[in-house]
Amino acid sequence: LVNRATGDLANGRMRIMVRTNEGELHVDPFELSFDPRSRSHQISQTNGPSTAAQVIRIVYMLENGILVDENEIQPNPEPFIIVHESEVECPSVVFVYLNDDSKDPYSVVKMSTHFYCGVPSQCVVSKKFTSQRNPAQYCSNIALKLNAKLANSANRAKAWQTSFKMDRGLEENITWVNEVATMVLGLRCSHGIGQDSISIVCMSAILDPSCMHIAQEMKVQMKSEMIGAPILRDCVKALAIQFYKYTNTSPKRILFYRDGLSEGNTKRVMDHEVSCIRKALYDFLSEENPNFECPNNCMKRGC
Repeated sequence: LVNRATGDLANGRMRIMVRTNEGELHVDPFELSFDPRSRSHQISQTNGPSTAAQVIRIVYMLENGILVDENEIQPNPEPFIIVHESEVECPSVVFVYLNDDSKDPYSVVKMSTHFYCGVPSQCVVSKKFTSQRNPAQYCSNIALKLNAKLANSANRAKAWQTSFKMDRGLEENITWVNEVATMVLGLRCSHGIGQDSISIVCMSAILDPSCMHIAQEMKVQMKSEMIGAPILRDCVKALAIQFYKYTNTSPKRILFYRDGLSEGNTKRVMDHEVSCIRKALYDFLSEENPNFECPNNCMKRGC
């Protein structure tokens, strides 16, 4: 800290000066929280309930115990301890608290965390929480999303199951998925405005039987409802490789979900895309095993 008047240097810790029913006191910033229901700050207590408090100002406590107001020091004080970037551990997830569900703040959060930093984020909307009849249900939904976002190939965490117990000890599964190695694919194409715009092709693949872990591919092409054959084959092949790396086996079945088609083009697009998927898997299996031969004798077209 640098004294604004004298220029003297000193070390100090930031504190928050608050007013409670017992008078004014200074607390550690990490002991202070905001309660959206009462619209007031609370001081956390190790033993006992929290205490309501009104924030007054920021102060700094020097090493000799003297309190200094924020306006008595020069702005932007330097940190007392500075560590190298290599010693800072990247967070697993970033929590962001929003006042309401406006689109712009949400978009900024997702762009900043996902695109620039590559870190999952979870938004919690104060207005949604306070309007819930059952706040515990809202918290449960947040926890479910977090479990899904924090799951990866290392911890193999699961937020849900695709199998469940029935009466008399029987187990019910989603048809197909648990019988053999099944790769579930989802495809959607988003189109820009105007004839000379672009189309963004997004494809996802489920890597595990619980339908928790997902690999994704994205391609860009000139605007068209029909996805170019090379683009579609590249997406399927890349996802098949990810499936093989995750499961250590090749997909034996494909469950394909397609969205965004008009009724008049469904049959034509389906024939085209299924053909591309078959050819991509044939190429993938051929590269995995040079001696691979299709048992249906499809002449390398995929079947």
